[in-house]
Amino acid sequence: MKNLKIFSRKEKKMPKIKDIPKIDRPREKFLQKGADALSKSDLLAIVLGSGIKGKNVRELSESI
Repeated sequence: MKNLKIFSRKEKKMPKIKDIPKIDRPREKFLQKGADALSKSDLLAIVLGSGIKGKNVRELSESI
């Protein structure tokens, strides 16, 4: 148990949508390339629209 490293949320936090280049954002990618070009979590992120306290929308969609 002594060697078990506890990861903080900051270490594994995904970038915010605003920090991602526009071409790589889920909604813009959907509009340009269609639904087949997106992962299930990206499609869910579009549907959700925003995250919850402590999780941005991409983290939330990945965990769902």
